[in-house]
Order: sequence, then structure tokens, then C-alpha cells
Amino acid sequence: MKLPEPPPHLDPKLFEYYKDYLSHPNELEDFIQEINEKYLSWDEFRRHAPLPAGKTPNALWGIIKMIRHFTRTRLDIFRDAKLKISYNIRASNLLQKKLHELDMKCGGPLVTKSIVPEEDRKSYLLSSLMEEAIASSQLEGAATSRSVAKEMLKTNRKPRNPDEKMIWNNYLTMKYIVESKEKQLTPKFIQDLHARITEETLDKMEWEGRFRENDDVRVYDKETGEIFHTPPSHEKIPGLIQNYCEFANKTDHKAYIHPIIKASILHFLMGYLHPFEDGNGRTARSIFYWYLLSQGYWLIQFMAVSRFIKDSPAKYSRAYLYAEQDANDVTYFIKFQIESIEKAHDALMSYIRKKTEEKKELYSLIQIPGINERQALILLDFANDPKTVMDIHQMKERFSVVYQTARVDLLQLAKKGLLKQKTSGKKLLFFRSQNFDDVLKASR
Repeated sequence: MKLPEPPPHLDPKLFEYYKDYLSHPNELEDFIQEINEKYLSWDEFRRHAPLPAGKTPNALWGIIKMIRHFTRTRLDIFRDAKLKISYNIRASNLLQKKLHELDMKCGGPLVTKSIVPEEDRKSYLLSSLMEEAIASSQLEGAATSRSVAKEMLKTNRKPRNPDEKMIWNNYLTMKYIVESKEKQLTPKFIQDLHARITEETLDKMEWEGRFRENDDVRVYDKETGEIFHTPPSHEKIPGLIQNYCEFANKTDHKAYIHPIIKASILHFLMGYLHPFEDGNGRTARSIFYWYLLSQGYWLIQFMAVSRFIKDSPAKYSRAYLYAEQDANDVTYFIKFQIESIEKAHDALMSYIRKKTEEKKELYSLIQIPGINERQALILLDFANDPKTVMDIHQMKERFSVVYQTARVDLLQLAKKGLLKQKTSGKKLLFFRSQNFDDVLKASR
């Protein structure tokens, strides 16, 4: 990824430009409002066309920066004067609207109960945690495919390589986060999360759960080697992490900070500080989830936000870079996170609609004489994906039944002509029969 062009130094004539704008606001008001509604970075703004007649990009950017300066919220999170950050929601009505909509969609137990059926909550949660674990790991380079990863997690199979181990760790850590939402954030808790999420996946085991002890860490482009970010010195990390935790736990800020904004800032800062040798991204995304759960955003546990971060890795990286290039204005990163949550929410709604239709289909399958609910669920898998392959151990693990029960369930389906079986080594594998659809239709 090419490093974005940094903003220009502000023009010495800035105050003249701004004074002119205040004298004739109607000429530029709509244009500047559009830029701030979208909260474009300099790199995005400089490609914006057309510009108002007679105005240079640098002059316009100076006016935009002045307006943002007067409406920003400054945060004194760290005692280090060089680490001042700010954000600006007041400049964008669109971002304010999106935050309100997410509050209505994702906040509180009543929202969760009205959206996620009680009887399906456990299965939806496990599915979401799997998706989040897989996507967060793939963002960090895990090469395991989604289908293989889901098979491992569903059947409780032990990881066979470091990539699978990374996904396995992420999954267990996500479950731990759901259980730990009442905890305060402390340096020890952050180290605990890191140790869980990186177990047996780092170059050196002693890095697990330990803050880095050198300044060798850089964030760089893996293809070109270009350095994107140099984190603070390791000597400052203990103090900075203590400040970070104090900010996370604080409830009486001078100015109200929306929980989604604060969760996004915590996510950004963990990546900015880079307190560990490796695994910082996974830790940052874990803390993002933990904070929203701790603030009552119950529905977030059913939403795989990292799946949509993974779909836009360059935008994710640029959101970090835009903020750092623009005096640590984290609005760019907040905007990206809001968009990712929106996509995750839409995906959850689509998933629930799909599962509702599947439940109707499941009900019709259960009506077939001699078919129990476990078998109906398996038939649904084979109906939805003709390439599905299943063995007795997978059946046993999925439904928490003894081996003999799982074996009988599958053999009965084979006897009815719905499945065919084949031996592979010591395993007995089951596939869709060639006339699966015809047999199923005749059985109803």
C-alpha cells in the first residue's frame, strides 16, 4: 500500500483566507459542509473535484482545518505532551446520525432480545465468535481458509499448525471477553488478553503477555518495506498503558464521549502504542469488543466486525495513517469503525433472516417419519451445501452425543437413500446421495 500524501503545512495567509470565508460564507459553505460531512482526509480531499472557482486546494484545506480546530474535542489521555489526540464529531451531522442509529440498533438487552430469538442465542453467539476469530486472525496473516477454520472450531479439533492455532486462540479469547465484560481494564488484564490470543503463535514464547523491551518494532509495508509508523519507546510503555487504562475506566470525562467513539479510540491507541512485539492488532480488536460489551452494547457480541475490517485492509491501514498524519485526529479511524459496525449489523440481520427461513425448512424436515431434529439439521446442511462432507466424530461433537448415537443418525440417513458413505482410512465419511433432492421430496 502506498503511503498517503500528508497534509500540507498551513498557508501563512490562512487567517486572511478564513477572514474572507467569514465575510462571504455562502460561497463556500455548502462545499466545506460536504467535505466535513464525509470527513475527508487531505489525501482524499486533494482528489475532490470540482473545487470552487478561484480557490486553491491548500487555501481551502486551511479553512477546513480552522473550522475543525474550533469544533474538535481534545483528549489529554497521556501525560506525555507529544501524544495529544483529538476527534471531531460536531463537524459531521452524518457521523452523529450514524452513532444514534447504532445506539438504537445495538444497545441494551431489550434490543438483543427483540432481534435475537432466545432459543437461537447460543448458536448465533458461537457462530459470531467463530467469524470474528477467523477474520481477526486472517487480518494478521493466518492463511487457513474460513471453511477449514469453521470445521476446526465446530468439531473442537486441535489446531494442526500455527495459523489454525492463531484462530483457535482468538476464538477462546473472544469467549473469555464475553465473560469478562464486568472487569476493569488494567495492564495485567491487557497482558492476559495478549497471552491468551498469542499462545504458541509468536516467534518467541517469552513475548506472550509481556510488554516489549526494545525499540525494534515498526509498522511497515510488507511488500516495499516502507515504514508507516514508529511506536513510542519501550521505556514509556508501562506509563502509557497505565494512562490508557485510566482513560478506559474513567466515567466522568469533561466532555461526554460516546461509547462507540471511546471503543474506537481504545482500538486506535493500542495499535499506535504497539506495546507488544507482535499480536497488537488482535489485542486492539479484542479491547474494542470488551469495551462495547462493558457499556451495554449487547448485540455487538453477535456481530463479526473484523470480517468487514478484513474486507478493507487498505482502508483500515489508511484510517490509522490519516489520523497520525493529521496531528492525531482520530475521527478518520472512528469513521471507519462506525462503517464497519454498520456492515456487521446489516450482515447479522441478513443472517437472522436466513436462519428464520431455515427454521421453517427444518420444521418441514422434522415432519418426515423417522427423522429426528439432529438428522433434520444435518439434512439442512447437505441441502444448503451439496459439497458437505461429514463423519461420525463431527456429528458427535456438534450435538454433544455419544459416538453410537451419532453413528446411528448418519447410517439411518444413508439407509433412507439421502446420504452415501465411503471409507477414508479409518474414517467413515458421508456425502449427499446423487438423488438426494428426489428422495427428500418423496419423503415429505
